[in-house]
Amino acid sequence: MSSGAAKLTLLWPTYTQEKADWGKRIADGYQKAFPGTTVDGIYTGAPNTQDPYQKLTAMASAGTPRDAIWLGSGWVSFAVKGVIRSLDDLVSSS
Repeated sequence: MSSGAAKLTLLWPTYTQEKADWGKRIADGYQKAFPGTTVDGIYTGAPNTQDPYQKLTAMASAGTPRDAIWLGSGWVSFAVKGVIRSLDDLVSSS
């Protein structure tokens, strides 16, 4: 990652308070590991009211998909549609 500031968005379902806290810890940890990076969390699902799959579909349709998501097994339908992709080619093999 370059030394310049970066802003990432994370779509994270929060079906329980524990899961919400986990997503926030991941975002906080990433920001600590990469100073100057801001992670904006978009937390969906209960206790929030918006379904994460509907949220990602709407964002992708609007041309504003997230930089990172966590969806459990639901990711497959988005990969088939080309909404998400593997990052293997972006990750160093060293």
